[in-house]
Amino acid sequence: MYKIPSLFILGLVAFTSCNKEASDTLSGLSPIQQKIAGKWRVHSVTHLQENGPGRFQYRGSGFDYFDFSKDSIYTYVLGRNVNAGYNLLGDDSTMALVFPMPDGSKKKDTMFITSLTSNLLVLRGKVNPGEIGIDSLVR
Repeated sequence: MYKIPSLFILGLVAFTSCNKEASDTLSGLSPIQQKIAGKWRVHSVTHLQENGPGRFQYRGSGFDYFDFSKDSIYTYVLGRNVNAGYNLLGDDSTMALVFPMPDGSKKKDTMFITSLTSNLLVLRGKVNPGEIGIDSLVR
């Protein structure tokens, strides 16, 4: 008879601990960063030519993801890991990215948040000169 309340209390303590860890992880983040934070599955990656019919589209596999922390993005797409630092600029819809290069230099880039809900994040930016990239991520 006393086992059920004990198990209930143990479950409640575990649940509250998990929620405290999640809220501690998000403390100090802007509301947009809080929405972005965590792991997103890759729904699709699309590259479009700005002045032509060229198009490349990749549908994400179950292994592909973007994982956002406070100031870093860890990605795994098509079997490749890419890590970058990022910060949101003043308008909260522009990400300034910094990619460490193998030679020790850093490449800077910019992506724009074109859509953000609790289940969808769409990023748009230049992939190469004359080529636009659109990453659609889902939870």
